Amino acid sequence: MPGLVRPVARTVPWRAIGAGSAVGLLLAVSPRLTQNPDAWFTVQVLRAATVAFAVGLAFLLDDPARHTTAAVPVRRAVRHALRLALVVPVAALWWTAALLL
Repeated sequence: MPGLVRPVARTVPWRAIGAGSAVGLLLAVSPRLTQNPDAWFTVQVLRAATVAFAVGLAFLLDDPARHTTAAVPVRRAVRHALRLALVVPVAALWWTAALLL
């Protein structure tokens, strides 16, 4: 299993996750730009930021190389679980940053 980390990390769509996280964080910081941010508005913007990040994460389960890796002895579920395990720390860091903004 440790031998799979590097090849699976190369297949993670880091650009899509980065774009979704950047848009989400830009949305999360937008209530700070107003004079008196309303609590309800801030919660709604945080929800929109979460949706933007989730759209970036949606590309995580898309594996364009699934047809070429069909002969690999490791099942696709294991590869998806490893991809998810690689992104969980990034998601936790993003959520912490979004809440602290």
